[in-house]
Amino acid sequence: MRSPRHLLLACALVALPLTACSTAATAPAPRPLADGGSPAAQAALAPGAAMAEFGVEHRFGSGVSVLVAPPRLFQPSETAYPKCARAASFQIDVRNQGSQPFRLSNLFVSAMAGQKVAKQLYDVAHGYNGIADATRDVAPGDSVRVSLAFALPQQPTELRVTVRPDPDGQAAATYRGSV
Repeated sequence: MRSPRHLLLACALVALPLTACSTAATAPAPRPLADGGSPAAQAALAPGAAMAEFGVEHRFGSGVSVLVAPPRLFQPSETAYPKCARAASFQIDVRNQGSQPFRLSNLFVSAMAGQKVAKQLYDVAHGYNGIADATRDVAPGDSVRVSLAFALPQQPTELRVTVRPDPDGQAAATYRGSV
């Protein structure tokens, strides 16, 4: 005859997978951020990203490496979108040290200013209009420089810029500093 301890252990082993499955099935759906940013943008700044210092190159497993220069603060022009009192610009050097071409349109760059998603700034007067040559393939051994800007709040804040060589991938490097 089996002991009550064996019966309890058998019940626990049967219930464990059921509990794990039911928890996953009832997990709440991602909610939009309070400032209007999407859950995808929040996920883009995942805490598991490799931390890097501005001005230091980070190499991904694919052989693509990025170097995000320290931010440069500026006052956006009257025609900039979105409207803001100040912004930070970044030069991002992308170097392909891998064996396959890298499609520049796969480069995903996002930013957080404090606890809020920072919106990419488009300011033609200052030369910030996104990745202009996004359809370009960066051949093995080649590099390209991209200039982007993000809107900032009026007060000084911590800024985190996350770069992914694949918008759907897990590999990311996050650069952090105060502006």
